[in-house]
This record gives sequence, C-alpha cells and structure tokens, in this order.
Amino acid sequence: MLLLSLCLFLVKGATCDHINSENVNQAALVGKNVTLSCAMKQNGVDILHNNHQPKKYNVTWKHTPVHSQKSINILEVEIDTRSHPQLVYTADGNKYYTSSKDASLIVLDIDLTDAGLYTCLVQGDSLLKNSTADLFVLLPPQCHNLIPSFTYQNGDVNQQTLFDCSVHYRGNQPPIILWKHDKQELNTGTDYHNNTFAMATLSFKPDKKYDGYRFLCLVEYPSAKFLTACQTKPPLQIYCKLNIHGNYNYTTAPK
Repeated sequence: MLLLSLCLFLVKGATCDHINSENVNQAALVGKNVTLSCAMKQNGVDILHNNHQPKKYNVTWKHTPVHSQKSINILEVEIDTRSHPQLVYTADGNKYYTSSKDASLIVLDIDLTDAGLYTCLVQGDSLLKNSTADLFVLLPPQCHNLIPSFTYQNGDVNQQTLFDCSVHYRGNQPPIILWKHDKQELNTGTDYHNNTFAMATLSFKPDKKYDGYRFLCLVEYPSAKFLTACQTKPPLQIYCKLNIHGNYNYTTAPK
C-alpha cells in the first residue's frame, strides 16, 4: 500500500497557542490504495489524539476534481480524544474508509478520477481549520525505441536516434520527464503535454559504444516526492559494415 500523508490546515481566527500544520502534495499510480492522513499539532502535541485534554472534533474530507470548481464531501468522522473515531458519513462505502486509530481518509483502488484537490476540515469548539493539497494520479509510463538499429560505417553513423517516453495522468499540473543513462542526465529532444498526457523524446547521434544500451526515462512530481520510471525497448543495435573480399557483412559493434 502506498501511504500518502496530507497534513492540511489553515488557521482562522486568533489563538494564543501556536498551531502548526503542513501541506504535502502527493502522487500515486492507478490501482494503488492511498491513505491521506489528517494531523494538527498545538504546541507540538497532536490535538486530535491528546488524552490529557479531552475534546470532540468533527473531521470532514472534501475532494475537488481536476478542472472543477465544486468540492464534494466524501467522508465525515467524529473524533473523541478519549475513544476511537466514529464514522459519520461516507460517499461510497466501497471506496472511502477511515482508520480505526485516527481520522485518515483511505481511498481504495484509485483511478484517474481521484486526482485533484483534497481538503481536511477540522471543527471543534471555536476551532475551524482547513487547507488543501494536490493528489496526482498516473498510469505507468511507456518507453519506446523508434529506430532500433543503425549501421556504423567509416567511423560514423549518419542518423539520429529517436526515443519517446509518454504518460497518461490527471492532476492540476503535468509531471516532469527526464532521460538518464547510468547516472548521467541526457538532453530531452522535445517536450509536449496537455491536460491528460505528457511526452518527451530523446534524440542524438549514437556512437558504437551504445550498442545494446537501453535508456531510462524518469517521470517525477518533485513537490510530491514521487518518482517512477521505464526503460526503452528494444535495446539499441549498432552494426559495423565490413567489406570482406568485395562483399559487405554486418556485425554488431565491438564493445
């Protein structure tokens, strides 16, 4: 299970105690189960689980889908710091759950429509706090070698390679796509993205040392500390053209 922590709050009104919170964007692949945590600390103590100051809180989770202005209530939990959380409402009993230990939102088998903005709203006594974070959802990226073989003749190859790396995603911003070989970052040929699809190509003049190589494409959401990857297929093949007694033979380039 991929655990994603969202600590979401914005202070409304004055308070003499310091209440701190965090916003963390998250990303996940389609089909994963996701846990979104709701935590709020007052003077370093989690107020939703402070047994020394018994209080009741109401926690509401809201989802605003990508490119929508309308938020949807998907889960409501009542917290009593002296006992386990009680589920008050869920928009889909087969999709949204809460933990028996806290007010986390558990989303099962996520799909592209689960992407968007998530809000955790906490209410209790004079307390009203909320904030939001993005959830990005992706299909596994696909890598291709579009020109799999080259002929190396007279110390040169007169053609450029062409690799592509593409990913279908949903989110309020596209992922970053990077090419790497070993630990070296390679220059991207072209980049393209729209609201649901992102692609990058890689093109260069190959040397015979690249025979048999595959290249790594990294798909990243830095703000969510998320990284996935794919390798190009098939491996690059570079053949040497040899003139033997007037006949041309082809062999793979020597390593």
